[in-house]
Amino acid sequence: MTGRTPGVSRKTDLLPAFLMPAALFLVILCHAGVLPFGKLTLLFSDLDSQYVEFMAEYRRVLLGEGSFSWSWHMGMGMNFIALIAYYLASPFNFLLILFPEEQLPLAVSLLITLKIGCAGAAFAVYLRSRFDARGPWLLILSSCYALSSYTVGYSFNIMWLDALIWLPLLCAGTGRLLENGPKAMSALTLILALSFLSQFYMSWMTGIFCALYFLGRVLMLRMPVRDFLKNSIRFGICVGIAAGLSAFLLLPAFFVLKNNMGLLGQAFPGLGSGFSFPDILPKLFIGSFDGIKDCLPHVCCGICGIIGVFLYFLQNRIPLRERLVSGALLVLLLLSFWIAPLDFLWHAMDHPSWFPYRYAFVFCFWTLSLAYEGIRNTASFREFLAGCGCCLLLLAAAVFLKGEDKAKFLLLNLFFPIAYAAAARFPGERAQRSVFLLAACAELLLGGSLILTSNSGGFTPLADYQDFHEHYRGLTRGLLPGDGDFYRMEKRTARNYNDPLGIGFPGISHFSSTASARQAEFLKRLGFNCYATWCTYQGSTQVSDAMLRIRYEFGESGKQDSIPAGKETWEHPAQFPLFFFAEDRFARYNFLSETDAVSRQNDLLLLLDDRDDSPYFDAVPVTVTRLENTEQRKDGVYYRIDPELPAFLEAEVIPVPGKSLYLHLPGASLNNTVTVSGTDKLMDGNRDYAPFPICLDAYTGEGTVKIRIDLLKNTLEDGILAYALDTDRLADLTAAVRAAAPEIIRTSETGFQLKTEADENDRLVVSSMPFDAGWRVSADGRQLPLKMIHESVLGFILPAGSQTAEITYRVYGQEQGLILSGCALLLWIALFFCEKRLIRKTEGQENTGT
Repeated sequence: MTGRTPGVSRKTDLLPAFLMPAALFLVILCHAGVLPFGKLTLLFSDLDSQYVEFMAEYRRVLLGEGSFSWSWHMGMGMNFIALIAYYLASPFNFLLILFPEEQLPLAVSLLITLKIGCAGAAFAVYLRSRFDARGPWLLILSSCYALSSYTVGYSFNIMWLDALIWLPLLCAGTGRLLENGPKAMSALTLILALSFLSQFYMSWMTGIFCALYFLGRVLMLRMPVRDFLKNSIRFGICVGIAAGLSAFLLLPAFFVLKNNMGLLGQAFPGLGSGFSFPDILPKLFIGSFDGIKDCLPHVCCGICGIIGVFLYFLQNRIPLRERLVSGALLVLLLLSFWIAPLDFLWHAMDHPSWFPYRYAFVFCFWTLSLAYEGIRNTASFREFLAGCGCCLLLLAAAVFLKGEDKAKFLLLNLFFPIAYAAAARFPGERAQRSVFLLAACAELLLGGSLILTSNSGGFTPLADYQDFHEHYRGLTRGLLPGDGDFYRMEKRTARNYNDPLGIGFPGISHFSSTASARQAEFLKRLGFNCYATWCTYQGSTQVSDAMLRIRYEFGESGKQDSIPAGKETWEHPAQFPLFFFAEDRFARYNFLSETDAVSRQNDLLLLLDDRDDSPYFDAVPVTVTRLENTEQRKDGVYYRIDPELPAFLEAEVIPVPGKSLYLHLPGASLNNTVTVSGTDKLMDGNRDYAPFPICLDAYTGEGTVKIRIDLLKNTLEDGILAYALDTDRLADLTAAVRAAAPEIIRTSETGFQLKTEADENDRLVVSSMPFDAGWRVSADGRQLPLKMIHESVLGFILPAGSQTAEITYRVYGQEQGLILSGCALLLWIALFFCEKRLIRKTEGQENTGT
């Protein structure tokens, strides 16, 4: 029962602790038909819509095909170093260069497997460091940690898995610090720095637990106040130097996050809870996985872990003080799930979007740590049987609290406490070891398979991923901007918001936690379907294409000005240059005014056109031909009469010859579905958040355009608007602006040179490049101040007499971060050599007997 196996080398324990969970996860993948064994991929939820596309861009950058500082493939262009810091800084991602781009889904499966194996090995390192552990229970509990319900259920959040590796190593390093003092500081500092760099968001959670672990060990050791203060200072020095070592990456990311979707500075929640506290009991057992959204904490980490925890608290061999401190920490973790302010604190003062209780892995870690100590101190079968009996009582309570499928839940879990009890009764240590391992493997395979197959309905087939990417890479090949020019391209069919990153072309679609909310608001007000920090190309017009220099469009364009440029490829010839001159009134325009997107586009064009003040967009009458369960009030609002019955209206619009036709519903937002010509759904009220213009040019061939608008909620406010755009006049305006614009020479990935004739007046230069504090503009050897135009795009004043301007980019805050990291590196080197000198001195004293 002790968990020790005489004759087993400690050096041989780590490899099995890596191989066993990795091998079991591969068996789970095989059972689910997932790569490398089937046709499905692990691309699910954010792994499908975000991470794999980010990995594609990161792989290109690692291979020298892009810039670490800036990417034109995300949004209108964004700071890439922040996205690396948030999503891609795991050292495991360097392995991406070993895989062809079309095999990234396979790389994902193997990286997740590798991280799971490393999590098991890291937990084994902790058990060895803390308890001098070896033998079967080290292997079993390490595998339980690596394959907990949290790990398998959230495996698609591949960036989180690094935290499972660093947490045991941090706790092992903290324990060594308390035992060895200054002789253990350099290793802990290095692990902290790697944790911060791998995923700083998750390192907040591991850091909090590491601090709690530090305090808990201090109390267990009855450490004198003086020694506690010394070790606290040492711990603080380790954290400070580690933060400095990671500053080169994290400081620039901090400045970006200040302008993101609100990860910093959210309101503190009131005292409350999201569920009834006893409901967490079933979550400790197999078969209780309840999804990834609006779910309870994923804390199932093996029935042997539950047995071990009971054994820990039943043991008189373990000092009462230790059990009280350990129990207090366990209760604190449980209360953190239940009490909103504590939950908010664990999430780095953030209300998580989807995926709640992201720190649940620390509960699994602590549970299994206590379980090992409980099992290793169990000396008889009777004691072990008592732990199994307590586990069965807890299972009975969980079955009682289980809302549904009670019989299935009981059958899934009843076998394992009995199997572990039977294994403990087996004669012979080798037989016991074998049965324990077989029971643990069966439990982990069953639990992992149930979780993975519950998600597998959303797994993307490999063929779908590869066909989509290969198709659009083929379309973009040969059309990407060369060294001397810059323009954007977009497509009608979207796999997800990050297709430009995944495929590798400069577009505007994007979604990430590091994206700019300001930029998304700009695109939304320009007419695109955007919300929070995600944006799509949906809602584009010839005007927005011209303003953002979107030259090529893939798919069925249907816009009047589109010119065929290849298979499924259309060119928009009316383009404003990347940099152009404008009057001050253009910059002073109130872009945030409450008006619809089409009117805003019209205003911007008129501010650039001093030849004619007639509108570019003319209003076109909309004739409502049918109202079904719908009426229109005097204020123009359409409303549903009977809320229990479907409601819709039908309307007709007559095109204006020679002009582009647009429909716009300013009041639509997740409440209206628009269908044209009876079949084509152009706005989906279940998916589309923002009101956006709908181009009807593809439907004008038969004369009258017939429209149906379904009210998914109870009202349609702000009316039904239609506009006709004078595309010939737009083409004339863009040509005139291009003729007056400076000559633009692209000098690097983020470098541009402007050449123009000298003018006796200062001139405003406007760009469709997004504003970022990292841009540098200089003329005649002096730096020019930047201007933010329309709350989002870059502008500056070219001084009178200037003929050239240089635009370059340097990540804001990176220079300061590099200086901090350089200083911290010197401190760490000094710490390392002082530590080695102290160790040699101590060894010398021991050898001489002094």
